[in-house]
Amino acid sequence: MLPHRGGHVRRAPLSPDDRTVAVASRTQGVELWDLATRTVRQTLAGGHGTIQAIAFAPDGKTLATGDTGGRVRLWDPSTGAELADLPGDPLGLRALAFSPDGKTLASVGTGDRDVKLWDVATRELVATLPGFEPVAYNLAFSPDGRLLAAGGREGAVRLWDVVSGQPLATLHAHHGTVWSVAFSPDGRTLATAGEDRLAKLWDLGGLPRTAVGKV
Repeated sequence: MLPHRGGHVRRAPLSPDDRTVAVASRTQGVELWDLATRTVRQTLAGGHGTIQAIAFAPDGKTLATGDTGGRVRLWDPSTGAELADLPGDPLGLRALAFSPDGKTLASVGTGDRDVKLWDVATRELVATLPGFEPVAYNLAFSPDGRLLAAGGREGAVRLWDVVSGQPLATLHAHHGTVWSVAFSPDGRTLATAGEDRLAKLWDLGGLPRTAVGKV
């Protein structure tokens, strides 16, 4: 157990090398804990509001945060230096996810509810996927980076083709909020978990990459 004293912990993802945990709390921003020494190595300074979303890049060299002020910020977790400040959603950010190659960052907010795709290298907005209704709480890329899944309120999970930007399917997955979505290593199965205390596995093997429809 880490002796965190920053109030309610909202997110705490583990770095890809399993050496660091990024603890986002309601009052303390983000603390980067060294798991070997169980001490805070870096504290990410400043902010536009409470951190609601946080994600490590696959190589562990970039950390993304999204806050209630509507900003997406990129950090160097080794130094605590801010790398970029991007305009996400004026009503607050809900979820972030890096593509498997680390070149793209997906973000979704409370207001416009569109999923935005950012080029991590240039910090430019490269695509906007059709809005998610209702609010999305989590995002996940497939292992090949071609699919993006979002889960949110009212049990809905939406899948997009990242290459074409088109919605592929809407899964009516759960009763209540969908709290988690994740792809299997081969990308053919999607796991979802919801407020109804159920975990479900969805076979995506026959899902087309350009057609629009429902599973």
